[in-house]
Amino acid sequence: MLKPILLPLQITAIVLFLLAAAVYVYLNRRSKNQTTAIVLAGIFGLVAFVPALIGIGFVVDMVRYGTFTYESARQIQDPSVQLPAQAQDIELHKSASGHEVMFSVSHSELQTWMSDLTKQRRSYTDATPFVRDETLNAPATAIGFWEMEFGQRGWECPKDVIRYQGWHSGRGAGFDVWYSPVAERAFIRASYW
Repeated sequence: MLKPILLPLQITAIVLFLLAAAVYVYLNRRSKNQTTAIVLAGIFGLVAFVPALIGIGFVVDMVRYGTFTYESARQIQDPSVQLPAQAQDIELHKSASGHEVMFSVSHSELQTWMSDLTKQRRSYTDATPFVRDETLNAPATAIGFWEMEFGQRGWECPKDVIRYQGWHSGRGAGFDVWYSPVAERAFIRASYW
C-alpha cells in the first residue's frame, strides 16, 4: 500500500538533504553563525518537504504509470508485472494500485506458467492454485464480470473467454487470468498491496 510513495519519498529526502546542506554552507559563510545556519537550513528543509514530495511524486508517476506496449515479456522490467516468458504483443496499463494487461500466448504455455506460479507460491500460508471459474458459463455473467475488470480499457469480452481465479492475499493483492482459446489472447487484472 505504501510502495507507490517510497521512491518519491527517497528522492525527496536526498534532494532536500543536499539543498539544506547547500543552504547551511551558504548561510554559514555569510553570517559566520553556525547555529543560525543550522536552524534556517532545517526550517528550509521542513517547509519545502511536502511541496517537493508532491512535485517529485507527480514527475515519478508520469514515468512509471500509464499505458505501455511491448513486443515480448522480456522487455518488461517491472517485477510486479508477471507474465509467461512466451507472451507477445503486450498492452500494459499500470497504476499505483495494480495493472491490467492483454497479451498473446498459447493455451499450453499459459497453463504451464500458471502451474509454475502455483509451485513458486507454495510457501505462502494462504496460497491457492489457479482454478477455472465455472460461474462464467452464462454470457451475461461473463460480460458483467468482464466490465468490472476491464470496462475502462475498452477491450471486448471474447465469446469463448475462460477465467482462472488466481491466488489473492487476505489484503486483496493478487490476480485472475482471463483467456480466449480461439484468439490466444490472455488478460490479467492484478491488484497490489
